[in-house]
Order: sequence, then C-alpha cells, then structure tokens
Amino acid sequence: MIDEFDLPNELEYLRSCIAPLRIIWFDNQAIASLDSIIFDRQLLNTFVVAHNEINKRGHGLWINQWIAERTSERSNDQTVRGLINLLTFFDELRERNITPFSQSEIRYVQLLPPRDWSCLSEEFAFVVSDAERYGVQLAENGYDRTLTSFEDSDLKRLSELAGRLCASGKLITLQELMDSLPDASPEVYALNCLLELLDELDLLSE
Repeated sequence: MIDEFDLPNELEYLRSCIAPLRIIWFDNQAIASLDSIIFDRQLLNTFVVAHNEINKRGHGLWINQWIAERTSERSNDQTVRGLINLLTFFDELRERNITPFSQSEIRYVQLLPPRDWSCLSEEFAFVVSDAERYGVQLAENGYDRTLTSFEDSDLKRLSELAGRLCASGKLITLQELMDSLPDASPEVYALNCLLELLDELDLLSE
C-alpha cells in the first residue's frame, strides 16, 4: 500500500511515484521490467511531473541528504528504498535519452557520512585532502562523472600523490593500515576509492 511510505511533508508530492517502483531493485533483471512503465505514457508523465517539481523546488540534493540521514537511523526502510528507486529510475531514463531526464542531474547519490581522519597516523596526513576531494568524488559520482570533470591540474595532483606513495614505499603500509580498520568505515571507503582511481589512471604501475 502507498500508505506504508513515511514521507516528510516536504516530499508528499512524490507519494504517487514511489508505489510503482516499490519492488524494483535495479539489477539487470529488474531494469528490463521498467519498460512496462516507460511505454505507459500516462504513467511516465507522472514521473515527468515529479521530476520537474523536484527540479523546480531544488530538492535533488536535499532528497539525497534526507536518505543518508534516515539510513543512518533505520535499516530496511521502505520510504528510503522508494526514494532511492525513484532517483535511480530518473537516472535510468537519462541513460535512455528520454526527455526531460536526458538533460537532468537529478539522481541517487550515496553520500558518504562525515569522515574522522584521526584514524590515520601523521605520516599519512598528506593523503587526507586527496581522499576527501577525489575519493569522495568517485564514491558519490562514479567513474564517468568523476573522470569527465578532471582538468590537467587534477591529473597532475594525482600523479604527484601516486609518485609520493610509491617512491616512499608508503602504499603497502597504507593498505595494511586500511586493512586494520573496519571495512564499513567511510574513511576506508574514501581511501579505497582514491587508490582505485589512481590505479584506473595507471598511476600506481611500476
């Protein structure tokens, strides 16, 4: 039932859009089932209206922030799942080049919780700013959006970081330190994303 969704008052206008997506989890099998929505012009128009209203109210980032806060308080939350599905559906429509979604940046972003870098020793202080800048960016935006946003100065900065890690032999020590921390910690996640980015750019090769 639609009433199972405990939406904040600010998002009541999205209630009718969440119900059709309640069981979709956006794996390959589920995405195929979205065609039944896409080819229903009346139902699709409901999502167009919702998308335009989110854009008009500037709620794209706010919804993601609300999801992140709610997720930290509850597990298996149907309201959170419904909103994640809605924003992910918008992104799927963008990928299919369907207007107005094709020109939109409204999408689900898994925001990382605030990081506490006191878990790193002083010798790795030089990594923190790049983990915050590039690791978090990759975690929240994915490879395509991250890499297309890079300028020459970003590549130069990452190359210098990789060179410093490899030349000093600190890379292995950093990885060992990360292994000693909880896997679910946002600090480890940001660092993993940073190292994956350096590897993807082939900056960690011998």
